[in-house]
Amino acid sequence: MSSIGAGEQVGQTDHCSQKDESATRIGASNVDLCREWQKLRAARTFCDVELRGAEAQSPRVPCHRSVLSVHSVYFRTMFLSGMKESKQKVIQLHNIPHAVLSELIDYCYMADLLLTENNVQSLLIAAMFLDIVPVMDACWKFMEDHMHVKNCLMLYCFASSDAHKNSALADKAKELVLRHFMSISQGQDFLEVPKNTVIDLICSDRLWVPREDDVMVAVVRWLQHDFEQRRGHFWQILQNIRQSYLSPQCSDD
Repeated sequence: MSSIGAGEQVGQTDHCSQKDESATRIGASNVDLCREWQKLRAARTFCDVELRGAEAQSPRVPCHRSVLSVHSVYFRTMFLSGMKESKQKVIQLHNIPHAVLSELIDYCYMADLLLTENNVQSLLIAAMFLDIVPVMDACWKFMEDHMHVKNCLMLYCFASSDAHKNSALADKAKELVLRHFMSISQGQDFLEVPKNTVIDLICSDRLWVPREDDVMVAVVRWLQHDFEQRRGHFWQILQNIRQSYLSPQCSDD
């Protein structure tokens, strides 16, 4: 788990001379300011917009446009656009679940967010949509720091997709997949990856397997998982297997 937050001290500009030893700077920490904003939100004081998640009966989350605009480029652009959404009292975000939306709104007010392997991808997708840069950066770093053999295949698929492109993370995850292909190809996650990912992995020069037969075994297992839908992919995938390295028995089978 990991948390992101802010607690630096901020204060008014010191207009007093440094030679004046009686001068005193007063101010409040970001934490104090966040707590005050959160209190206002809890009491619905000065709240001028309500957000709803994707679910049809999603609860309304009261917010302040000013707070949302500070943290989210998406909301800042919306509220300044002059379009009807900028004036709406209730705004529903149809592609963000309520639970994820609530966590991100809490972050906007408290500058604190707990990341786990279970929520990091959902939070990243929502943060990318809302353009909340600190959360995006923290999510990518969390994924890189918590990459291991059990999740590297799914991280590779996620980071290499057009929707969530992160070439650096995708390359690192792919390297781990290729290094541990034998064990990963025997897991459930391998059965769920798309055809293009299977081809991309098996034709890589960095793929490590004891025998080319093991690649064929993995491919056949992937095909059999949904044979009716995947049977048409067999010959395309077969072209990417180094058939000259297959044992005679495997070729015959």
